[in-house]
Amino acid sequence: MGLQEDGEIEAALRLQKGQQALTPEQEAAARRFAEERIRNQLDTAPVNEDQAEDFLWQAYAAAGLAPPQHIHWLDGPLELIAAVGRHDESVSVDDFFAERVAHCVWDDLLRDADEVNRLRTGIAESVDCRVRNVQRSVEKRHRAEFGHYYWNEETLAAKIWRVVTAPALDRIKYTVGEALARAVSNSFTHPDTHRPWDIDSIWARYESDHETYRWLSLCAYEAAPHLAYLEYYHSYYWPNQAHALAQLTPLVSGYWLGRTVALVVRKPTLLSRDAAGRPHSTTGPAVQYADGWGFWARHGVHVPAWVAERPAEELTRDDFFAASNNEVRHVIQERMGERFLWEIDARFVAGGPRGILYEVALPGEHEQVARYVELRDASSEHIYYLRVPPTIETAEEAVAWTFGLNTDQYHPAQES
Repeated sequence: MGLQEDGEIEAALRLQKGQQALTPEQEAAARRFAEERIRNQLDTAPVNEDQAEDFLWQAYAAAGLAPPQHIHWLDGPLELIAAVGRHDESVSVDDFFAERVAHCVWDDLLRDADEVNRLRTGIAESVDCRVRNVQRSVEKRHRAEFGHYYWNEETLAAKIWRVVTAPALDRIKYTVGEALARAVSNSFTHPDTHRPWDIDSIWARYESDHETYRWLSLCAYEAAPHLAYLEYYHSYYWPNQAHALAQLTPLVSGYWLGRTVALVVRKPTLLSRDAAGRPHSTTGPAVQYADGWGFWARHGVHVPAWVAERPAEELTRDDFFAASNNEVRHVIQERMGERFLWEIDARFVAGGPRGILYEVALPGEHEQVARYVELRDASSEHIYYLRVPPTIETAEEAVAWTFGLNTDQYHPAQES
C-alpha cells in the first residue's frame, strides 16, 4: 500500500492540496488499497476479536458516546434477530442464547432493546449519523481544497470513487451482501433452510422491523464500500473519525449497538464464490456461519439444498414446477441441460434458421403458458434455452428479442 518502514504512507502517494487528478502511482496505490479492503471483508479466517472490540469502543467515542459495558459476539445473523426480539416474553426462543449470556448482560440488553424498539433508533443510529457527518466534512474539505467535488466524471473525487468504492460495491455489497440479505429473509419462508432454532414467532411479531434487523445483522457488507472511501481519505489525505468503524467493518458481519450492550455478528466460516464473486457451490452450502445457519446457492441464486446437490439427471418436470420462484427454476433448467424442454413437455411453435420456439403449459399459474427459444452457440455447439414473452409468435422474433431488438433491426448476416 506504499507504506514506509515506520508504517507511514509514502509522501508521493498522499493527495496534495489543489491537485486535479491521481498520479499513476497514486492510482495504483488506491487500487491496491481497494483490493485489500475487499479481500479482508470477504475473508473467512478468524479475526482478532480483542482488536475488533477496541475499534468498537473507539467508534462509540467518535460518536461522543460512552462505551458499552458488554460486547457479546454472535455466531450468525439470525442470532441477532433472535436476541433483539427476545425481550418480549410472549415469543419463544430456544434457551441456547440465554444460557450463553449472563443475567446482568441479558437485563441490560432487554432495556437497550426496549429503547431501540420504542424509538426505532439507537446508538447505531448515532454512530451512523456521525459517519454521515464525517462524509459531509470530507466532501466539504475536498471541495474547499481541490476546487470541486462530483461536478463531472473527471474530478479527483469521482476518480477516487471509481477506483476505491465502485469495486467494493460490485464485489461486496451487490454480490455477497445482497445475497446474504435475501437468504436471511428466505430463512423465514423456505422450510428447507436450516434454522438453528425456531424464530417464526419473532419474525411474525416484529415483521415491521425485519428490514432493520436484517440490515444490522449484515451491515458490514452494506457499509464496507462507503467506509473504504472515507478510510482512503483517512490514510492518504486527512484523518477522520470514521476510521474506527472503517477498521471494525472488515472484521465482522454486522452489529447491533445499545447503550450498555453491543451485539457483534461474526463473519461466516465458509463463503464459497464463483468467478463473478457470487455465492456459489456445487458440493455443499455456499455460506455457513458458526451457529449452523447457512444456505446453498448457485451463481448467487439461493436454492434449496436438493437443487444444488441432486445429480442433474435426477431433476424432473415436477421439480421444475415445484420451484419457489423463477430464479430457482432457471437454475434447475440450466442443470437439466439439453433435455430441459423434453422433460417439461414443451410444444413446438415455430422454427427458423437461428432457433426454435417452444411453448410450455404452466400448471396453476396466472400466465398459463411460457415460451422458450432454443439457441445453439456457434463456437461451442452448446444448446441453451431462453425464456421470451408469451406473445412472441416466430422463432426469428424470439431470437431478435434476446438481443433487445425487433425482427426489422436484427440482421444475423452482420454478426461477427
